[in-house]
Amino acid sequence: MNLKFNLKGLLVIENEENPGYKTFEFDLVSNAIIYLFFDGIIHESEIVINDLLQEIAGGAFDEIVISKMVTLKPYGVYKVEISKDIPLLEDFIPYYLLQKKAGNFTTQRIDEARDWVKNHPEARASQSHNNGYYTWSVWLKGETPLHEKPEWRKIFQEKEGIYFEDKKRHKDPIYGGRPKEILIAPRPELQEDFGWWSNQLAILLTPKYRAAEFRDDKQYEEVALEIGDKCIKFLPNAREMFLIKVQTYVGIAHNQESFSRSMFQENKGLAKYVQLLVNIGNLEKAIYVCEECIKHNIHDGTKTGFSGRAKKIKNKIDRTKTKPKAKCNKDALNDEQILELVAKYQSLSMEGRQLLSEECGISRTNLYALLRKNKHRLEKSND
Repeated sequence: MNLKFNLKGLLVIENEENPGYKTFEFDLVSNAIIYLFFDGIIHESEIVINDLLQEIAGGAFDEIVISKMVTLKPYGVYKVEISKDIPLLEDFIPYYLLQKKAGNFTTQRIDEARDWVKNHPEARASQSHNNGYYTWSVWLKGETPLHEKPEWRKIFQEKEGIYFEDKKRHKDPIYGGRPKEILIAPRPELQEDFGWWSNQLAILLTPKYRAAEFRDDKQYEEVALEIGDKCIKFLPNAREMFLIKVQTYVGIAHNQESFSRSMFQENKGLAKYVQLLVNIGNLEKAIYVCEECIKHNIHDGTKTGFSGRAKKIKNKIDRTKTKPKAKCNKDALNDEQILELVAKYQSLSMEGRQLLSEECGISRTNLYALLRKNKHRLEKSND
């Protein structure tokens, strides 16, 4: 459904609290609909809202209702296209619920809401999407918002408690020291989903998501290595799978940019996986993972990305191969050798000191400690 209308002479209100921010009549009437015909609040689960969005995107709005809405300038533009590609399709939810409730009287109810807006400039509104639920709340200045009243808080807790229990089943294994449980995806369609596994990898390798007593538990690394292999296995089809999800779920379609960014432009899971491989000394595999990410255009959100990570790891390998064997031991040096070494260290540039450190097999920190400890003896010997 692609409907375009020309608009002019419409109500636009400047926001007093945020100068320069404009609220268009479409949003104001939407708030009035919630206040007048839904007792000031709409609170529905993601599942219900997603079904409603599917219906809207599929053309369920009456054309006469669309024509009426468009005269209210949705999105602040002079034409509108209603389809699943609209980035804020949920803004149409109050109007659609009104159509389902009022039927043939929908446009009349919209006009009533429009008149109410002009007489109630003090109306306030809040919209949120948390804990598996969407909430629209509207109240007049001086009133207590419904979503803040005890009776509604209780309803939220009861409804969202179901969501929390479902969420808890998936997140508790990581927090509670049972990471192996997440090796089986909660739904069959996620079993080969690159996005799902890379997100689990990011959570698994972030210590704050574990109880304190499990912060150093090695089984997290073992599970992460297994999930990392899954990510690389499903990486070649990642974008194809993502496009299928976008076409299937409207909830993902109008948050496409956010989902895409976390998977392809700022993938923290694979970045943490590469670092884990480096930490355990599996440098060759770390380079391989980086190269696979580069090949499939996956970025970690940093300036140099996975190409920069691969370069650092290769440099580390080269330094390991070319590092000379230690030629001396600071604990085995006699006084004369120590003074000679300290004098040489003191005379060199920063780069020269690094070369000396590598040459004799003593760290720069230890060389500097020798200098401080023996500087007075060196000065005395030079007198």
